[in-house]
Amino acid sequence: MAQHRKSILSANSPFRWQAALCYLAFTITFLLSNTVPYAPFMAITLLPNRANAENVGKYSAFFTSCVIWGRSAGAGKWGRMADTKGRLRVLYINLIMSTMFTLAFGLSNNYFVALATRFFLGLFCDIGSITKVCVSELAGKDRELEAKSMNLVVLAWALSSLLSPAIGGVLADPVKQFPDAYILQQDPVLHEFLLQYKYFLPNLVGAILCLIGVPVVKFNLRETLTDQDDDAPTGEEEKTEEDPLIGPGLGESYVLSREAIQIAKAQDGEDALLRDAYVLTDDFEGVMTTAQSRRAIFVSSKSLMHEEEDNNQQESNNGDDDSTNAGRPPSTLGFLCNCNNLSHLIVYCLGLFLIQFHTEAFPLFCLSQTSGLGLDESTIGGIMMASGLIHSLLQPSIYHCVFAHRGLKGSIKWAATAAIPMFFLVPFALLSKKVGPDHHLRWMALVYLGVIGGLGKIFTVTFFSSISVSLNRLVPRKHRATFNGLLTKIAGTCKGMAPIAAGFFTAFAFSSRFLPPWWWGRRWWGAVLLYATMGWMSILLAFLSFLLLGRDDEPH
Repeated sequence: MAQHRKSILSANSPFRWQAALCYLAFTITFLLSNTVPYAPFMAITLLPNRANAENVGKYSAFFTSCVIWGRSAGAGKWGRMADTKGRLRVLYINLIMSTMFTLAFGLSNNYFVALATRFFLGLFCDIGSITKVCVSELAGKDRELEAKSMNLVVLAWALSSLLSPAIGGVLADPVKQFPDAYILQQDPVLHEFLLQYKYFLPNLVGAILCLIGVPVVKFNLRETLTDQDDDAPTGEEEKTEEDPLIGPGLGESYVLSREAIQIAKAQDGEDALLRDAYVLTDDFEGVMTTAQSRRAIFVSSKSLMHEEEDNNQQESNNGDDDSTNAGRPPSTLGFLCNCNNLSHLIVYCLGLFLIQFHTEAFPLFCLSQTSGLGLDESTIGGIMMASGLIHSLLQPSIYHCVFAHRGLKGSIKWAATAAIPMFFLVPFALLSKKVGPDHHLRWMALVYLGVIGGLGKIFTVTFFSSISVSLNRLVPRKHRATFNGLLTKIAGTCKGMAPIAAGFFTAFAFSSRFLPPWWWGRRWWGAVLLYATMGWMSILLAFLSFLLLGRDDEPH
């Protein structure tokens, strides 16, 4: 037993770098997700004369948008630096700068200073993309080890997305939530500090995680940039259906490094497709990727190799394209000229906008006193944790069944259609009254919202993973990296605008006098308007999915 433990902890054991990468994945997700429950409350605190529980959405939305814009601005630059200066140097810089800006956000007493710190946090928070690169490079030619390691990293993302909102909600404004806490009563200095900086504790936890990450990287990871030539695959490995390269995990925005591009080009179509599907989708975090879901994606991508051969044959038949255009970079905007490509992009962008819109609007609905549930930070975090738990338990089986029986485009349409009732059902939670003055829901309402949220996440995972694979199949393999770069920019724009739209629309719905108070009562009117709008957007998404995407070519 002692010898086995020693072998696990040895420098050559993959356990150490797997644990380190999982820790980094947990940290990056915590930095980005812990603010969700308390962001509206923080906006009210920083803007006491402007923001209230009904109109705070148009102010708190910029917290989310600034992070997204910062990540979009910095992703490509960090990727190029990692390709030239090394992976570990980028990780060190990102961890140290993230520590500084997350502490600065927690200590912000000015709204615009808080927005600036969130933008710079996003700008210096490219840990997730480098983590994914390190998984493939540290695993080397062992594709089974690579798949298992990526599963562990995605599991860490899922665990962090499950716990981060709950931790952030519990630690926010501790003086209000725990007025009788012993340490607050015994230390008046700490009491006064936390009374002035109400949202410092969750950001302090994020800063500590980043600081711990520096020695974790130092002692458990090695620089992989110099291993490019040694680890390049020969293309002669046997590929089996039981061992796909990687599943359709979703995560942070990611620009392919030159090494990853070479690896994708050197391998068969199915493997390149699956890798690109993971790289492409930067719209969702914390998705559980299992062996079943990987095999389901693999089966649904059977015809890719033949499709690639047809594309290559068509290119070779064009008389002057290869000879005259050799060395010329592909035109990114040229991909949009194809009607099929444009149809997929329309569905992709609308789905991304809708999901980000709902992500921003739901905490505002929970906070509102007149048209919402009137909950506090900890209860909002508890609802999100419950939905994440249900999603984690049910996602693998549902995900596998949908892909196996409906195919690629069929799963997109199924997910878009199945999500429609979820939006219309949320306002019925208002039928449950709060229990006393403590702003806590009855357990039945908590379970109700948790189930709806969990099912909604499952449908979201199915939609985005499927359309990501479908988008990769639209262009030849050698153009996919450029196409991914285009989609990263489009995704950043959609994700940045959606929270602002959600914030302003929620403020209008919850505080507007457009309809008289007796119209379903003020308690119902704002919530019904908000979620009916999202419901009709989901109907439009399903309609466009059936209208524009067509049918799968491969048998199911």
